[in-house]
Amino acid sequence: MSTKPFVIPKRLIWEAYRRVKANRGAAGVDAVSIEQFDENRNGNLYRIWNRLSSGSYFPPAVKAVPIPKKSGGERMLGVPTVSDRIAQTAVVLALEPDLERVFHPDSYGYRPGRSAHDALAREIHRLLFQSVWSTLSAFGQDPKRLGGELGMTAVLHTWGQTLTQHVHLHCLVSGGALRNDGQWAPSKGNYLFPVKALSVRFRGYMVAALRQAIDRGELSRVTHPGEVDRVLVDLMQVSWNV
Repeated sequence: MSTKPFVIPKRLIWEAYRRVKANRGAAGVDAVSIEQFDENRNGNLYRIWNRLSSGSYFPPAVKAVPIPKKSGGERMLGVPTVSDRIAQTAVVLALEPDLERVFHPDSYGYRPGRSAHDALAREIHRLLFQSVWSTLSAFGQDPKRLGGELGMTAVLHTWGQTLTQHVHLHCLVSGGALRNDGQWAPSKGNYLFPVKALSVRFRGYMVAALRQAIDRGELSRVTHPGEVDRVLVDLMQVSWNV
């Protein structure tokens, strides 16, 4: 039976220490480096374990370190002490396996292997699928074309043959459409739909979807204010390949 209110294995503290040492961060407000911490490593690790297990651990203040910003000026970075970094890592190791299971798939904040850039990419990919299907569906339902519901299977590709980023979809589309009366309407020619018309419609849907996402604040991290509008206007001036 444990006499501590929180069951924290000592091996977990050791693993936290091992990770912190591998990162080789700077000293905090106590001016204790990882090398100085190691001079009494076992005692220091026991102290962290004992306080975490008993619920008496209180994190010390962080050291404010100014770092330059790409846009000019500085921002303050808080540097914890070595001991506190070990304690924080131990808490993450203890809680993360259980908490990760309950996060929504679209949650990206402060999660391992995820970033704001990943969230943006996911949203843009979603808009790409949505715009492609909206385009093909609109053409399929047009009474002058097929007048029915298409079928589509799409696969997302994010890289080209030269290993450069090239986000696009490969789509397998039915060679006709199912009408409301249950009759099959086959394609009327060698091509399902005219390529130029598809390109113009898809471009309009995709740019509109991006603009709406920006207005909703879903792409607020893309760039500086106003620059997105200029990019979208430029996109409408060029031909798109479909």
